[in-house]
Parts: sequence; structure tokens; C-alpha cells
Amino acid sequence: MLFTLQLALLVAMIGYLWQRLVYLRRRNRHSWDALLLQMQLYPRDSANPWTRMQYARVSMEMADYAERHNQTGAGLIDPILLASMRREAMEIRLASLRAMIGITQLHAVR
Repeated sequence: MLFTLQLALLVAMIGYLWQRLVYLRRRNRHSWDALLLQMQLYPRDSANPWTRMQYARVSMEMADYAERHNQTGAGLIDPILLASMRREAMEIRLASLRAMIGITQLHAVR
């Protein structure tokens, strides 16, 4: 009985890790144009917290893309700008999460 439970848990964990690996590989192959298209699908000023959460995800992916391709282009992107993009995306994610669970007064730690 215990062995069966352990085996089922192991299979579930391997399946989850495989799914994440496939997702990350697919995400890393996105082009800048594909990210811009996704950005248009999720407006930043939407009233829907889930839409804002998706906007923050795409914004974070754009920062990751810019960082990965920073050395290959002619113009280098300022690391402070990338950090600012990530910070803004995380602030949007936290605000969306607070809106989804109903917390209105939660101060960000800086």
C-alpha cells in the first residue's frame, strides 16, 4: 500500500516536472513579436485581476527575453531598466493577487 502511494506520488512529480520543462522550453523559443502580440491580448489597465496577472507574466517574459538577447544586439539594455521592469511586473502580480483574494490594505515591503 505504501509503495503504491509512493510510486503514484513519484509518477505525479515526474509528470509535473516534465510539463514544466516543456513549458519553459516553449516559452524560451518565443520571439519578440510573439511577446508583443501577447501583450496586446492583456491590457494593463484592465479591471479584471486575472488579466492584469497575465499582463505581468508577459511583461516578465519580455524582461527575460531582453536579458537573454542583451549581448547579441548592437545596443545594450540598461540592467537598471530590466530590474525596473521586473519590479513593476511583481507589483502588478501582487496587486492582482490581493484583488483576487480580497485584501485591500497590504503594504509592499521595500
